[in-house]
Amino acid sequence: GAMLYADRSGVRRSIDDGTTFAATQGLPADLWIGHLAVNPFVAGQVIAGTRYGQGGATLYRSVDSGATWSPLFAPALSGEALSVVFVNASTYAVSVGGRIYYTSDNGANWTQIHDLTGARLVRLPQSNELLATNGVSCVRTSTLFATTQDCSAGLPAPVDGEYPTTSLSVVDDGNGADRVLATVRGSGVVALETGASAWVASNRQLHAYAIRGLALSPRDPAWIVAGRSLPDGVDGPLLATRDAGATWQRALGGAANYIYTIEFDPTTGPGALATRLYAAGTTVRHVGIPMTSGIYRS
Repeated sequence: GAMLYADRSGVRRSIDDGTTFAATQGLPADLWIGHLAVNPFVAGQVIAGTRYGQGGATLYRSVDSGATWSPLFAPALSGEALSVVFVNASTYAVSVGGRIYYTSDNGANWTQIHDLTGARLVRLPQSNELLATNGVSCVRTSTLFATTQDCSAGLPAPVDGEYPTTSLSVVDDGNGADRVLATVRGSGVVALETGASAWVASNRQLHAYAIRGLALSPRDPAWIVAGRSLPDGVDGPLLATRDAGATWQRALGGAANYIYTIEFDPTTGPGALATRLYAAGTTVRHVGIPMTSGIYRS
């Protein structure tokens, strides 16, 4: 299989478990890609979303596992692409520029179905609903947003005027129900249980860190790894839970630094003897000190 890595210069691809990466074909030069979504219903199909809607297409599609890309020209879509969620092989919803759109013909035509600035999307497999939240407001729907149910209770206030959600994932709670987990600036991880009336902190044994990325193990739905954007001398850059977010273990990650996103290798399924985990970060300056990151494998 292929491994894809997106950054400010486009998408890079590895076919040797991350040992080497090569540039892909079909994307404009220096295009900042902020979101990648793999279609679980169509082998080899990947959607890439631009970080700031830098002109041209907002979405690009690959049908060969990221080797080559072509633009998904959709005049209605303009702005930063935050999320892509697949409902079936040809139907998916996207959050772009403060609005949510869907297509039922694999991107040929688009319909705006909801407004929610900064929204990230997730599909709840047990209830077959879509949930959208920006960390301040939340709605869920089973009708592609023709009707919605508010799920905002318990979410924190905005941080410095920004929408605080940095990632959104759904896991099995161990009893056949969906548990939605969100990483929120300044609040760590919050959770929404099926049937619950409000989000609650899911930070037992976990400080209210700035968290980026939630990776769900293909071997165990209760095994989740999260990344810290600014590790310190006390706790490491990676955090893990084996009980679907109820409690967390800290001080993981070794030499990794400034984590931005994490993924398990999906080919290491339930019968595998070992699990590969990838983490990627970005080089930044923090209080005038350069913090070097990169791509890490465990």
